[in-house]
Amino acid sequence: MAIIIIAVLMYVVQNAASLKKTEQERETAEQVTKFNMEYESYQKSLLRGTELVSIINKAIANNKKYEDNDKVYDIDIQFKLKTPIKETIVTIEDGKKKKTEEKVTFGEAKTYKLIDNKQSDRISKDISQFMEIGALNSSNSYEIINYKDIDNYQMIYSGFTDFKRKIFKCTNIEYSDVTGRVNLLGFEEVDLKEDTSGY
Repeated sequence: MAIIIIAVLMYVVQNAASLKKTEQERETAEQVTKFNMEYESYQKSLLRGTELVSIINKAIANNKKYEDNDKVYDIDIQFKLKTPIKETIVTIEDGKKKKTEEKVTFGEAKTYKLIDNKQSDRISKDISQFMEIGALNSSNSYEIINYKDIDNYQMIYSGFTDFKRKIFKCTNIEYSDVTGRVNLLGFEEVDLKEDTSGY
């Protein structure tokens, strides 16, 4: 009788442990699905630079949150520029646009990566510098300088403003073999004058 009771108790304990493990696995799978959906929503053929800025900020926050977890939860965001980022200076004289000047302030036509293993915080210098420019210019799309009166001044649209106006498409999405979570999103600048496929 004692043996039967012990066997039943062992069965109940093992079954309870198995159910708990199954429940934990189900919850983990749901969390991964929910997490992935946040990033998969950016898997578009057309998105503005403003959305790409949001993704970069989201990935930076994620990587900082899990910086002690052996990098298995890291997300890399990569984007390829086809044209440099420019600063635009518009001169207004007597209430009318007199001239527009452009100068390259940031960005060669190449691929930029968020994660750089050579950096101590693993954030690439290029993107870090770029996001700092954005933080300084977050309130307005332009800055007024050389203000003389209501009809005579200059407006500077920063390179960050130029980036936010660019159009991108998602070209790549990858998932971690360890966690099942999105760990890389790739984007490429679209020149609507050249690339009209799918639009």
